[in-house]
Amino acid sequence: MATSNETKVLSWLEERIGDGYIYGAKGQVATGDFILQQMEQYPEYVKYDVVSKWINKKVWDCATLVRFAMKEAGISMVSGATS
Repeated sequence: MATSNETKVLSWLEERIGDGYIYGAKGQVATGDFILQQMEQYPEYVKYDVVSKWINKKVWDCATLVRFAMKEAGISMVSGATS
């Protein structure tokens, strides 16, 4: 049986179904400018032909998605994938 915190996290994550993944994204709506910015900052991780399908949709990277989900349960996590 799920606890209240687990339910909050799962509900928040279910609302994210359909959102996209772009390395370095923090839950913003992806624009062409944002994608180009990410390509410049993280050229080894972002490929336009892959991420362009997320234009005008909310996008996350994996660490930020988890951090925001945990925040729903009142759990604070440090920033950064290596943290």
